[in-house]
Amino acid sequence: DIINLSVLIPKLEKKFGKENITTIHSGQHYSHLLDKIFFEELEIENPTHFLEIGSGSQGYQTSRVIERAESIILEHKPDIHISFSDANPSLMGIAATKNQIKVAHIEAGMRSGDWRMPEEKNRRMVDSFADLLFCPNEIAKFNLTNEGVDESKILISGKLIVDVLERYEMRINASGILGKLNLEEKKYILATLHRPENVEDVQNLVNIIKGWELISKEFECEIIASLHPRTIDSINKYKIKVPNLVRILEPCWVLGFFNL
Repeated sequence: DIINLSVLIPKLEKKFGKENITTIHSGQHYSHLLDKIFFEELEIENPTHFLEIGSGSQGYQTSRVIERAESIILEHKPDIHISFSDANPSLMGIAATKNQIKVAHIEAGMRSGDWRMPEEKNRRMVDSFADLLFCPNEIAKFNLTNEGVDESKILISGKLIVDVLERYEMRINASGILGKLNLEEKKYILATLHRPENVEDVQNLVNIIKGWELISKEFECEIIASLHPRTIDSINKYKIKVPNLVRILEPCWVLGFFNL
């Protein structure tokens, strides 16, 4: 989300004036590798406000993000509040809409059909009350109209990640990531894994890693797995054996990752 917002915020500031844009950081992610590194590599200014939500249960994070965002929203009384994507920080929009402030949802209409996912519940909630819904594609728009959303609220705007790739293209190409990891082009497979239903269920996690082993043997190449700390913790906790052809990395090289 921070990567995508790195191109949106400057556009908003150019259009409406920097002094008229307020950014709120939930603090859901706070370690250097999952937070600060993005601001450093993408050269983003620090957010205006930090909620310092931290870790916790879904109920804890949800209640805190709404409660703490509300005081900031009421202080600034913005013309519009922008909720992005589907993580818990998107629920700041609840505080805005309950105080009669319009809400725009970017990446609206995305659906997995998997009701186990907190993100699926979040995106449906925000879409249900948003005043403006910016969809990445026609499928997302169809999902919304199929759910009864007024089509006049919907705009297909594409995905911000395309703007990210265009803005940082030269730096991505100059990252030298293959050399840093001693990799040959097209001689490896990149993987990442972080969804709770995959990494906190020991059998699912074991099956995925076994799958990586089969793939690495079939194609005779190394699997480069850039993993969320939650995934690494689960591998250690359950003492899961990692195959020789699977190389585990922590999240790293924000721009370089696009060149893998």
